[in-house]
Amino acid sequence: MSVHNLSESDAFLPQHWPQLLNDALQQQVDTRDWQAAGNTSPAAVLEAYRNNTREGRIRALQVTFPVVEQLLGETAFAAYAADYVPLHPAHAADLDTFGDRFAEYLKRCEPLRDLSYVAEMAAFEWCVQAARFAPLEATLNGETLAQSDEQQLEALRVSSPRSLQQLSCEYNVHDLWLWHRVPEDEFQLQSGAFNLVISMQLSASQGWHIAAVAVGKEEAAVLTHADDILLTGLVALFAGQGLDVSKTLQDWLVRQWLVAHD
Repeated sequence: MSVHNLSESDAFLPQHWPQLLNDALQQQVDTRDWQAAGNTSPAAVLEAYRNNTREGRIRALQVTFPVVEQLLGETAFAAYAADYVPLHPAHAADLDTFGDRFAEYLKRCEPLRDLSYVAEMAAFEWCVQAARFAPLEATLNGETLAQSDEQQLEALRVSSPRSLQQLSCEYNVHDLWLWHRVPEDEFQLQSGAFNLVISMQLSASQGWHIAAVAVGKEEAAVLTHADDILLTGLVALFAGQGLDVSKTLQDWLVRQWLVAHD
């Protein structure tokens, strides 16, 4: 198909853009007669495509980083997003995966140097995005363990679910994220060392939902090793970190942080 076969209105239909862009960029056809008839030039179609692509990616960033947008304000966020888009082109058609380097980009921005919690919030919201789009898995529960005999428990291998994300932050951005969803009273931003764990959880009242909690450095260290490990080995790691084995295992089961392997 060449641009000679398209009306002006059809030229802006997305299904025709690849051929029009190819014609415009590679100059495979002579479009002078087509333009003389009052039709849109391939260059105009190309510019429309670029504008639509840019706006679509900015919108994708707004959807993925809503709290960052609230912190910066719509105008400032749009400006940062517009700068980010050409620096980090999308490598997949699915825009749900676009924005993986937005936190790094914001961290390098000079006007935000003294507002490092903004970049940390972007990193947190990207973890939320990654958790939401990870495969959902049935997690291990206390009832299953109670019904297992000693031999089964000794052979049981476990991992953390694929939705589970870890993030180390200087600020309590997980609390700030929750506060922005349901603002109550005045929020107090706190600094320190926060080891955040973000994952999908299933409950009868909420269905699948995002859960985020701060844990101690000992639990965070064990989580990094919770990948296809014997349950007995995991318990040994709990003990090695000085954790209360029974309580920690119960917490992990309640938080749905363990998946059993066959």
